[in-house]
Amino acid sequence: MLRDLVLGDPALVERLVARALLAALVPLALLALAAFWLAWQEGGCSLARPPEGTPAELVELYDRNPEAPLRP
Repeated sequence: MLRDLVLGDPALVERLVARALLAALVPLALLALAAFWLAWQEGGCSLARPPEGTPAELVELYDRNPEAPLRP
């Protein structure tokens, strides 16, 4: 494998680079997802609550049914 890399096998270089990128990006994506989930659970995520100024009727609807749209 190293011999092929030294000789300039572009397909091997491409596979190695793709694996290295995947190995670096997957843990970062999982970390970001975990951070978003924790923020959501703690109520710190802005998507977890109706925005300021939302009419009371929509806030009550949200409390009963969180997947309801929050359009005034």
